[in-house]
Amino acid sequence: MGSHGLDFGAGWPILRHPHGAGAAGGDGGRMSPSVKRFLEERGARYAVETHAPLISFDDAKAILSLDPAKMVKGLTFARPGGFAIVALRAADRADYKKIADALGLRRADLRLAEAEHVRTELDMEQGGVVPLPIGSARVLIDRAVLELDEIVCGTGRNTSTLIIGRETWLEAAEGEVGDFAKAG
Repeated sequence: MGSHGLDFGAGWPILRHPHGAGAAGGDGGRMSPSVKRFLEERGARYAVETHAPLISFDDAKAILSLDPAKMVKGLTFARPGGFAIVALRAADRADYKKIADALGLRRADLRLAEAEHVRTELDMEQGGVVPLPIGSARVLIDRAVLELDEIVCGTGRNTSTLIIGRETWLEAAEGEVGDFAKAG
């Protein structure tokens, strides 16, 4: 599909719009304004693909026309003073002990953030979390994500997906790289 492609996967139109320096197009209001502002302030080039609502990796594989191997999920954890968003390849399972250690927490104290708090504090909804330091969230990046040349992740909304180059995303994410996925 081209940069302005159209696909009717699962009966829903899937539209891709380029954004960033020199790009034209709109996201139809389906991208979190906080995420859009964050990326635009950094001059980031990216594209947005709009689609039917999705929550899970299985939804994403069924709905999106994008390569599942490039999909990155953002798991959001509550931490003292705010949130942490952990970027993992979508098919990988989180290692909660390693995440807790990186955040300076006991494993027993590590908790996924409540969806309502993520929505009100970070302007992101379930199925659309983007691993960027929105609202001063601390970003942890699993080392395996660095193997991807392109990052496919949430936009803050579960009806659109961000497509961004790895280097552009890494610069914007300001994340800490480590091993946060379970082996195997």
